[in-house]
Amino acid sequence: MPPSRFHSKPKPSSSRRHAYPRRPSSRLPTRHTTATSATLSRSGSVRFSSPSSELTWGGESHGHATASAGSVASLSGTDSEHEAGQKSKRDPLSRPARHFAHTVEMWRRFETIMDAGLGDPSDADPDDTQFRTAWQQYKLLIEICPRLTDEIQARSIEEASSIMENARASGRGEDIKHVKDLMQSLRSFHPALKANDKESRGFNHPQMGRLLVSAPKLQQWDEDEEFRWRVREGIEIFRLQDFPVFLYEDDKVDPNNLLLGFLRSDILVHAYHAIIIGPSAIEGRGPSAHATKKGNVQLNNMNDISIASLSYIATLVHFGLSSQGTFNVGGDLGRFNYLAFHRAIEDLLSHERMGTRCEVLLRWWKGKIFPNAHEHVAPKGDTAYGQMLAQLEFSE
Repeated sequence: MPPSRFHSKPKPSSSRRHAYPRRPSSRLPTRHTTATSATLSRSGSVRFSSPSSELTWGGESHGHATASAGSVASLSGTDSEHEAGQKSKRDPLSRPARHFAHTVEMWRRFETIMDAGLGDPSDADPDDTQFRTAWQQYKLLIEICPRLTDEIQARSIEEASSIMENARASGRGEDIKHVKDLMQSLRSFHPALKANDKESRGFNHPQMGRLLVSAPKLQQWDEDEEFRWRVREGIEIFRLQDFPVFLYEDDKVDPNNLLLGFLRSDILVHAYHAIIIGPSAIEGRGPSAHATKKGNVQLNNMNDISIASLSYIATLVHFGLSSQGTFNVGGDLGRFNYLAFHRAIEDLLSHERMGTRCEVLLRWWKGKIFPNAHEHVAPKGDTAYGQMLAQLEFSE
């Protein structure tokens, strides 16, 4: 295949080729990481073996991108990106981009995914796990947005990815603000929270501090005043993979069985209703809660739970509980590393040793969020259902 006329010079034969146009100013994305591997997990999530990796695309590190706690804008929190995101709401690529963030990928740039998806995996380096992960995600993106290939052909990779990026960033900013503002409704806190006062949250709040403490340190938090002081002063630092108490059912942690109750807390369920179904659904506070306007579920015919969606909600709830003023990807300047936290949850749930445990957890969540959904059961031959099908086949 001859090189694209949009490239200034021929590419080596081992490079990935694209069937769609690219502008000459396009920068191919790169990712800097250490010993990271990725595989497609059950329910549409992608597993990363190194949750502490830092993402960099086109020379821009997402470890330094932030969004204001009070902003409904994008990850960077800028007015221009917010305006772009608002304009893109009318674009046919906008809603799929937001849904993709909720159910498949919160961070990875759409251009990276499109580049990989339009490339030839047989030409890729077998050790290039980042390409293969993005290629797998592209297949899921096409399922969510079947018209994407036509849109890329009519526009370009850059334009299509830019529209989807702005839509996802705008939606993520709105979700961040909703969780922050609804935190008092997600759970009753005393003293009561003020929507625009983040400084009084986190370890500065007695109840929130207990929810944010790492699960292995819960008993020490409850019994040791000096330990609580060290936490509030920033002397005691928790590791990202020592998951916080708010992820556990009834805020109870069994140090001998840390999987017991993990990711089954009421605050996560309420937040899932508020963000995925719609903010008004939280009023019901339960599986039967109904939104007064269409949310992500109805708009996208969603009837299942993915690992990525659980990680998405857990990440937003952590920020809502914290005293941190900006939502950032990386953990620079002493701020919480939300990318690493998000990946750590995905990585654990996608681990092959989780197996049946993860499947049970996802079914539990499906019962909470979609209580009226029914699993398809193959008909048995000795039932009336099965005999009817057999009779139909014989009559034909």
